[in-house]
Amino acid sequence: MTRTFAISSKGSLLLMLFSGIYISFIGKIFVAEIFFALLMLSLLLKNSHRAIVNQTQYKIVLKLLLMCQIGQITSDLIQDSAATKMLKGFLLILFISINFIVITHIIQFRLNRYLGAIIFFAVSQVVSYFFQPQLIEGANAWKFGFGSPFTSIFFCWLTFNKKLNPTLIFSLSLFLSGIDLLLGCRNLAGITMLAGVLSAISRAYVNTNQLKADKFDMHSMLILSKKQPLISFSIMLLTISLTLLFSYQTAATKGWLGKEAYEKYILQTNAGKNLLLSSRSEVFSEYLAIRESPIIGHGSYAKLSPELRQKLLPWLLENRLNPNLVELDSDNNYLIPVHSGLLTFWVWYGILAIPFFIYVLSISISTIRSKNVPPILYYFAVLMCWDIFFSPFGMYARIQYPLTLIGIILFSKQKAAN
Repeated sequence: MTRTFAISSKGSLLLMLFSGIYISFIGKIFVAEIFFALLMLSLLLKNSHRAIVNQTQYKIVLKLLLMCQIGQITSDLIQDSAATKMLKGFLLILFISINFIVITHIIQFRLNRYLGAIIFFAVSQVVSYFFQPQLIEGANAWKFGFGSPFTSIFFCWLTFNKKLNPTLIFSLSLFLSGIDLLLGCRNLAGITMLAGVLSAISRAYVNTNQLKADKFDMHSMLILSKKQPLISFSIMLLTISLTLLFSYQTAATKGWLGKEAYEKYILQTNAGKNLLLSSRSEVFSEYLAIRESPIIGHGSYAKLSPELRQKLLPWLLENRLNPNLVELDSDNNYLIPVHSGLLTFWVWYGILAIPFFIYVLSISISTIRSKNVPPILYYFAVLMCWDIFFSPFGMYARIQYPLTLIGIILFSKQKAAN
């Protein structure tokens, strides 16, 4: 194994410092991805990549990404996508695969290098907002800029400090979650809170040696049978979700979060409409787009056609949602509105893209339900469950998805070794 990782050094880990800084070339490509592509070429020439791709879990991920690639090529050819969009779609999936292999190669299956890669990625994201401020110009800086990388660093710190008291872990997570709410980032508040609770419980069980099974049974907290871990976990998840939702609704309606948060809440709830549905109204366009072409998809970066817009407008008006969601400009350049990693790929590339997200979701849920998991992986696993359904597949996802998968695989290998 040492020889296969010959070109991996401490210096290669520093490449992650360029994983948030991009150049515009057929879309946005991170500077680190250019170096990753060169490293990948070196691995192929030396046949060193086999040490990674021959492992079972890596084979599964890469085969599923290959299915996405086949779906992308097929969809773009059938839908007669523009050459630039077809190339962007091809590079999107290709870079996910390259990032997955090369970052694994760089961290050498070591937790400390993995945490270093996450911290460097987070630092790069923060730096990019100073050197490339157009990314969040006019937007919520915490929600779209500093919140996610800061939270990643926070959970890396929890992972490093293995002697932290569970009560302190919970308290700090609650405090950070409150900051997220005050700064208008509800989803990050919930993710932080749930990951913090899981980390605190796991640390408590490890410290007191109360948990013997492989999954959470929550007996000491919820007074449920040890034979019902899934029910216990579901109750905990529901309790935290409802508590956060009630807290946000109360704070927003009473104006504690400021005028902007109050107006946003009133707009999104639409005089009694569902908060999640109203804040994720893209679900209507996603549903209709998938219904139109569920097998093949609409192609990379598919545009919103006038025909699809006419079908969408009645739905939006009936549910008192913003009809500007499906506005068309004079050149018909607006993409089909999507706000989900899974549904983005399904709308673009059809059913061949679905298995990859199902696999990512399944191993993320398995990680959440496991014991003695590093806090950073609880955070990434919960974040991934949210992103798959409710967050758009942005450019940072090309790094975030591989990092999450690598961390889960690293944890499972360490668990098997023990």
